[in-house]
Amino acid sequence: CDGGGGTCNPILRNVTFAGNFASQFGAALFNDGDSGGDASPVIVNARFENNTVGGSDSNPSGGGAICNLGAFGSQTATPTIMNTTFVNNDADSGGAIYNNLGAAPLITNSSFAGNEATSSGGAIYNIDGSAVEPTIQNTILWGNVSDANSDGSGNGDEIYNENGVASAPIAHSIVQGSGGSAN
Repeated sequence: CDGGGGTCNPILRNVTFAGNFASQFGAALFNDGDSGGDASPVIVNARFENNTVGGSDSNPSGGGAICNLGAFGSQTATPTIMNTTFVNNDADSGGAIYNNLGAAPLITNSSFAGNEATSSGGAIYNIDGSAVEPTIQNTILWGNVSDANSDGSGNGDEIYNENGVASAPIAHSIVQGSGGSAN
């Protein structure tokens, strides 16, 4: 979904994204508000399964299922994700979802299980400042893994917040472990 100076807001209902691959970000969906607009799809009753973002040390990747990329100012990526399952997705950071800059997804009544990040954020990875504001409600995050390559570099099996991101508001949800970390 490319904001491209305007608004991109399709409704994706009763869909499955399975077995997709991308070399850097968002194997199933890349919500790009960075090009001067607003990328705000509505995703309802969906399933994201076995999606993979490849990468390397020189070209890290994020968002095995979804990458939400905004920018400073009015460019945003604000998807609404409801009644959706994320299972067995894989990336360097954010095994299921990667949120950067002006990304503020609303995640409600969803579940994350078996997602893996080589580095950080087994389920969800939030990076780069206070403009990253995901909201998580009535959602289960359980059995996700960071440090999938077992090199000791992983952080936040369920959620990881980095570079000035305050902790994501989480309400009426079940989060395995501490519910996230920040630095």
